[in-house]
Amino acid sequence: MIREAMRGWISVALEDGIPVPEPKPDEDYSGKFVVRVPRSLHRSWPKPPSAKASA
Repeated sequence: MIREAMRGWISVALEDGIPVPEPKPDEDYSGKFVVRVPRSLHRSWPKPPSAKASA
């Protein structure tokens, strides 16, 4: 389904003269996924146990 959507978009873009970028190789991606969250949500997350607690 996604491949069909990609082909459709590329087809229309080329017809309309919109440049279609070349795909990037997988090694350009670090694998990180960074998301910003509101402070209130971040504050409500549980904290990991401290090093002293396990000693």
